[in-house]
Amino acid sequence: MILDDALVFTDDDRIERMFDALTRQAGDLQILVLTCRQRAFRELGGTALQLSAPDGS
Repeated sequence: MILDDALVFTDDDRIERMFDALTRQAGDLQILVLTCRQRAFRELGGTALQLSAPDGS
């Protein structure tokens, strides 16, 4: 499953419920989360990768 900033405008209550759902599904699925909200997703665990443009920006 790939989520590309799908939860960026989600309020705190809903994002907590979504995190619970993602955590349950992670046992059966590989989940990639592309986001600009690093702090919000940090507690989900997993491996964090950082992408940058070829010019380093």
